[in-house]
This record gives sequence, C-alpha cells and structure tokens, in this order.
Amino acid sequence: MSKKYLYILITLIFFSINLIYLIVKEKYQVFKDDQEIQKIQIENTETKKKIDFKNDRLLYKKTNASYDKIAKNELNRKNPWEEVVVMVSEEDVNNYKKIDVMEQISWKNVPQKNLETANMTNLEKRIYYILTKRKG
Repeated sequence: MSKKYLYILITLIFFSINLIYLIVKEKYQVFKDDQEIQKIQIENTETKKKIDFKNDRLLYKKTNASYDKIAKNELNRKNPWEEVVVMVSEEDVNNYKKIDVMEQISWKNVPQKNLETANMTNLEKRIYYILTKRKG
C-alpha cells in the first residue's frame, strides 16, 4: 500500500471512531435526560397526590361535620339533642368512692407555710426575710 492510501485509511478510522463516540455520547445524554424526566414525572405525581389530599382536607375542614367534631373533641361541647355518656371502668368508680371529698374541701392536709408572715405587708415580709437567718 502506498502512503496515500494509508493516510486515507487512518483518516477514515479516525472519523469512524469519532462518529461512534459522538453517537454513543448522544445516546447516553438521551438516556440521562429520560431518567431525569421520569424522576420529575414521579415527583409531579406525588405532589399532585399531596395537593389533592390537602384540598380534600380543606374541603372537610370547611364542613359542619368538621366544626362539630372539633367542638366535641377539643371544646367539650355537645349538640342540644345529644346526651353525653361517660364510660368508666369499675376500678375507677371504686377508686373515686375511696376519695374523701370533705377532707379535700377542708384543706386539712395542706401544709401551712410561714404563718409568721401571713398578716404582714409585702414591705414587712421583705424586711423580715432579709433580716432573719434562714435554716439550711
């Protein structure tokens, strides 16, 4: 083979390798773009689901049933035609019966604090606490 044909062959090989490289590069770029498009489509569907869910919740929050539920659960309200029945276990009833209500009302078990300062004004109390020695 002559040099001329050798140069032509080398040039053809170079261009064919370059052409194959460009085709593979373009296909890879298309593949990456398709993956990115699929990822964005998945995110869009998830966002649409969230928006639909929040719209449904908003529509429910605007209904009277929602207001009624909130009033019953959080504000301890009831409708005029309803009766409230409190379900309590037998054990809770027995424990409640053991409580001496009159003793709680009379404040017998409440510890008495500083009866010395009970009838003093605020200024007298401050002077008393500053000038007296404290225990501990």
